[in-house]
Amino acid sequence: MKKILAISIILLICLTTPVLSSTVSNQSIEETNNNNTLVDHEENAFNLRVWVIAFPKVFISGKPVFLKVVFPRFLTDGLITYDFNDGTFQDTNNFAKHIFFESGTYKVQVEFDTIFGIKATGSTRVFII
Repeated sequence: MKKILAISIILLICLTTPVLSSTVSNQSIEETNNNNTLVDHEENAFNLRVWVIAFPKVFISGKPVFLKVVFPRFLTDGLITYDFNDGTFQDTNNFAKHIFFESGTYKVQVEFDTIFGIKATGSTRVFII
């Protein structure tokens, strides 16, 4: 068990290092609202990218597609929100099962908070025939 924990921490550090070096935090954005006045927004642009695996990637409509977020469950703070791009959402753990009823290409997106206070996002494409 200690080996698994040590390997998970090392992988987490290795996978997040490129993300840390390429993001900008507390970026100031200026926009105009409906009254044409300048509005200043503070935005934290830091996101942790995670892998989402769909199996099978190509499947028949009406059959379940299984999804897995490749991220240690003990590092998530709450449930993972899945957006299946067909008008449905699901809040669950690392595994999800969904049935697509129409053929097409769907971009499944996930979003959750980590115990470190960082928002994690990821996506994958599913092809339904």
